[in-house]
Amino acid sequence: MEMRLRLGRPRRRTYGVSSAGFEELVREMSGAGCWGRFTFTARHRPQGDPIERIDVTVTLGIQLPRWTRYGAADDAHKQEWDRMLEALSRHEDEHLRIFTETAESFAATVPNISTPMDRAGVTRLMREFQDEAQRAMDSFDRRTDHGQRDGVELAEP
Repeated sequence: MEMRLRLGRPRRRTYGVSSAGFEELVREMSGAGCWGRFTFTARHRPQGDPIERIDVTVTLGIQLPRWTRYGAADDAHKQEWDRMLEALSRHEDEHLRIFTETAESFAATVPNISTPMDRAGVTRLMREFQDEAQRAMDSFDRRTDHGQRDGVELAEP
């Protein structure tokens, strides 16, 4: 069996945060669930009967905050925001790198499957793939405390 993996280019988007002070910005971004977000959605299409190949298309996304009052901030606050945003961007890019490595590694193991697989088996295999990718993401977030150990925090200048 073969897995053809197609990873799209990540769609980068922003979401607006409008609080004036950093303390309020932290609350606002934390209220959104997380400051930045890496997402993936895998769609698969089995080919053949019995299944000989699985075509997998993965849609990727990275979402970062955009401070709508940035232009009105003083230089010290702008500098601190820029520093945090750069650290957050690196963190989300590392999620992308980890996901890509996990996906390619998983796809490389599929030819080793010698047992014929039906559509239900392919669905289970894809669930394993997504679970493995999510475990890798969760492990990275635990190691970095969701990026805080790498500078994803805002400190009043």
